[in-house]
Amino acid sequence: MVTNPLQGSAVMMPRSALKKDKRAAEYHRRKIDELGDPLLVLDQYVDFSALADTVDRVTPRIISPKGGRPPFPTEVMVRIIILKHFHNLSDEKREYQLLDHMSWQRFCRLTDVINIPDRNTIWYFEKRIGQEGARALFDEAKHPLSAHKKIAKTRARVEHIFGSFSQMGDKFIRTVGQLRANVVMTLKATCYDLQRLVYFRKSSIHAF
Repeated sequence: MVTNPLQGSAVMMPRSALKKDKRAAEYHRRKIDELGDPLLVLDQYVDFSALADTVDRVTPRIISPKGGRPPFPTEVMVRIIILKHFHNLSDEKREYQLLDHMSWQRFCRLTDVINIPDRNTIWYFEKRIGQEGARALFDEAKHPLSAHKKIAKTRARVEHIFGSFSQMGDKFIRTVGQLRANVVMTLKATCYDLQRLVYFRKSSIHAF
């Protein structure tokens, strides 16, 4: 309630359900966890450090003798690439989503980080992976699925994945050149096998 200086009478201010708090961001994180963050489930069942080690082994980072800007950790970039192809995002949209979504920042180990990887950084990392690195990621992702030879290996990459491609931009992709298309398709297949791995492990299916 405030006083109108011209009329000298009290004016009732409209009430609002909005509650402001400096700790609102932390409250929102807890609320997301209560509702169920699917990225936490993905993080729980997938060994992203192993995927990052695979990238560093197969396509090692080129270190310039002149120094330059320190690189982002490989695991951070692998997480970004996986999310990019899960959601069929361009590098530009990927950068925006990283800035906008706190749950994605947490998944990519970027909480409280000021310098979020930009579109150029994402593009150069995927270029570094190339066809050889993409295939190595695919093999690493499918290894737990075929370790005991109880799940058909060939169908894991070719047939079943088309049933889930509608969630990752359908079966049509826009790229420049066949090699680039092969990389994108292989990374999408990797995402699909990671989905299968999470499903099996979440369902306590260990005999695969």
